[in-house]
Amino acid sequence: MILKIGSRRCRLARAQAETAGKALAAHYPGLEIQTVEIVTFGDRVWDRPMGSIGGNEIFVDALERELNEYGIDIAVHSADELPSEMGEGLEIAGVLPRAESGEVLVTRSTAEFSRKNRFLVGTESLRRRRNLSKFYPKAEFTDISGNAETRLLKLADRQCDAIILRAEEAALLADQLDGFRVREFSCSEFIPAPCQGMIAMECKKDSIVSQMISGIKDERTWLSFNAEHEFLKAFDTDCASAEGAFTEINDGIMNLTVSDGSKSITGTCDPENGAEKMRELIALLK
Repeated sequence: MILKIGSRRCRLARAQAETAGKALAAHYPGLEIQTVEIVTFGDRVWDRPMGSIGGNEIFVDALERELNEYGIDIAVHSADELPSEMGEGLEIAGVLPRAESGEVLVTRSTAEFSRKNRFLVGTESLRRRRNLSKFYPKAEFTDISGNAETRLLKLADRQCDAIILRAEEAALLADQLDGFRVREFSCSEFIPAPCQGMIAMECKKDSIVSQMISGIKDERTWLSFNAEHEFLKAFDTDCASAEGAFTEINDGIMNLTVSDGSKSITGTCDPENGAEKMRELIALLK
């Protein structure tokens, strides 16, 4: 059997598709995996803010068209980029083990950074701007569009003094970070976007492919995905949103943290009740 996995062309998306393909091939001997790279409109336009050209949904829509037209069997997404609802007849059938979910500040090695210094950070995200301002109150911001590689090139080209990357992006681009300084932030001090660090696999509902994906999904991450996706749906978060949420499961207890960019609320629950508890925290936050 051949399974076609659709991916955007950027380095992170390709790595995620490769991870999904290896997981499926390891679980289902004899399965042949083919990766199909899909260049979306958002992958071609890096000179305008994402919000002005449709936000993250332009990436998802392009992959969903391929699913509906049977160009691919599985669409692989960064789960934090998902819309509140998937396309008709489609579903997220599973997620893989969560990667590092924190974020990092990447700066040129010659730049000076302290609470007293002014410096220019390239990011469209209001959540990142508010988080970083807690550590660097004199930081100034400018919109920088593009995938991680593109933003790193813009930093090297001195279009800004710093950028913010997901920890998983920084790990993937480690070979390109020579000459830069990297400061890591934990999820507790720099609350990430909901579902950040998760690889989501989308396919047609109630299909054989859906059953296959369900067979490899990581149950622990799936519980966190269901809880955090409630937050994503409630606030319709995207790359420019101020809100953030994070869950982790330790010793059989799920710890939840939500933020509207100004205040944070925490809670705990049984992991099976994560989605319900998340809705309670959302009501308090609103």
